[in-house]
Amino acid sequence: MRVKELQAILKKKGLDSAVFLTTSEKPDPNVLYFTQLHTDISCLVVTKKEVFHFVPGFEYERMKKENVLHTKNWWKDIKKVGGKKIGINETVMSVAEQEKLHKFATSKPISKDLFALRAKKTAEEQDRVRKACMLTDSIWRRLLLSLPKLNTELDIVQWLEKEIKQAGLRIAFPPVVASGGNAQHPHHEAKNELQPGFCVIDFGVVYQGYMSDMTRTIHLGTPSFKDRALYNKVLKTQQACIKKVQKGVKLKELTEFAKKRLGKQFIHGIGHGVGVEIHEPLDKLKPGMVLTIEPGVYGQGRGIRIEDTVLVTVDGVEVLTASNREIFVL
Repeated sequence: MRVKELQAILKKKGLDSAVFLTTSEKPDPNVLYFTQLHTDISCLVVTKKEVFHFVPGFEYERMKKENVLHTKNWWKDIKKVGGKKIGINETVMSVAEQEKLHKFATSKPISKDLFALRAKKTAEEQDRVRKACMLTDSIWRRLLLSLPKLNTELDIVQWLEKEIKQAGLRIAFPPVVASGGNAQHPHHEAKNELQPGFCVIDFGVVYQGYMSDMTRTIHLGTPSFKDRALYNKVLKTQQACIKKVQKGVKLKELTEFAKKRLGKQFIHGIGHGVGVEIHEPLDKLKPGMVLTIEPGVYGQGRGIRIEDTVLVTVDGVEVLTASNREIFVL
């Protein structure tokens, strides 16, 4: 996918090739992006004219119909086909791996170019993210029916992980479930008994390599008038931010808009890009970009976040996660 555009980047930067290494412990999403193949361990070398995808023996038997090449030592293969000037994804390739590369070639970081290339999704990519979001909505509806039987934050996390796996999908990131006072911590690690008050549930799935990201905040027990008012303030802010999503707008402008409405209790950015990674940097919005809009308030013993994955279109925005945003009371 879009290999020719990467090759144009290589020519512009005077590079002979780009090299990406991926393992199950340290995957490089660019391997999936440029090959559309899921591998546990492989090496991708894209030169200005050719593509070489090297895999070890156990992967080769599984994937030999996919135009992959068998390797016993990919450093020798890189030296043979990669040339002397190599672009790397420095956010994934370790210092030790770079040192091995530097024994026979020089390297240049190209992660910013890769993010810029991946930011604008093709029609096929948009469809995959759209499908991931539809599946997320379906899982959320089933979760609401199962919630009365779940007693702890960890119960909800495990239910989500099991449901996602049974659907033949992968989790996009470890789900966040934070109830009561825990909800004031955006990245709380689930474990405790469900506490009365707001409960933030943040999860996503991976469909054919592309991710979704959605957060809903429910309330355990009857919310007070003050709690309902605060929830509605976050919801109205989110909807106002979504209306402002359009080509030419900068993400930081949306963040400032949300902060003016929510004040100091809004402690993070308005959102992030989504694609083959769950967090991809974005700046000025363009048609084809996928991002999250996720305002929230945190502090004073509670937290509220409402998040949707959206697509920038030529005319404005398409909201891809469609689950009900009105407060759900359990």
